[in-house]
Amino acid sequence: MFIDHIRILAQAGDGGDGAVSFRREKFIPRGGPDGGDGGKGGDVVLRVDPHIDNLRPFFYNPNLKAEHGAKGGFRLRSGRSGEDLVVLVPQGTLVYRDKTADVPADDGAADASGDDFLVDEEEGGETEEAATVRRSLKERIDAGHELELAADLTEIGQEFILCRGGKGGKGNNNFKTPTHRVPYEFTPGEEGEGGHFYFELRQIADAGFGFSQCGEEFTAHAAERGSSESGGLSVHDTASDGGRHRVPRVQARGRSGHSRADRRRAREHRAGA
Repeated sequence: MFIDHIRILAQAGDGGDGAVSFRREKFIPRGGPDGGDGGKGGDVVLRVDPHIDNLRPFFYNPNLKAEHGAKGGFRLRSGRSGEDLVVLVPQGTLVYRDKTADVPADDGAADASGDDFLVDEEEGGETEEAATVRRSLKERIDAGHELELAADLTEIGQEFILCRGGKGGKGNNNFKTPTHRVPYEFTPGEEGEGGHFYFELRQIADAGFGFSQCGEEFTAHAAERGSSESGGLSVHDTASDGGRHRVPRVQARGRSGHSRADRRRAREHRAGA
């Protein structure tokens, strides 16, 4: 099954909440606030991998969710940042953002139904049912979907942050003042970015990947090298010798470093003497 177009849901991690805590130690009756800040939410990152040639992994897992940041702790301990979710995509992937779709709740899931991806069967071609539910980007735009090109991933190893994680909240230690020594205020973590996206795989003829000019460069290089040795004939000259450059013949030499012709002449000279 070859998939070259699919709809996915991406959700970055939320930032952790700030902590409300007060220092409590022996002989320190008024230690003051020591609530730490929350950790940053994880990002959803796309990375181009040369070993992937289609969007089939997203058919089985269309929901991309990064880890949330941890809540802050006491003694000014900051919460742990959420781990980034790195997703591998094939070279030549176009990423479109659906600006008209609402971001669902955490329990929502992207539906990988037939109208959200394009599928080609390896054997027997595309089924009639699948052909009826194929929808191109133009058809989606005509149906009212406002799509925005977010990234064009063409270089191997290229990375793109699809959704950024939310910042962590501030603990009550940030709200202390000379006149407000017992603060109970804190800020919650920010929500991470999220939304629906369409991944489309370019065809090799459209992407190019920089290989389309290799033949012309090789031909020009061969013509430049052969022009000085072939009497000014280029590789495209068919009037003389079919436009081919002849390589001079290399004579075989033995262990002594002399060619067979040299050794033959030496034997004839000794025989004549």
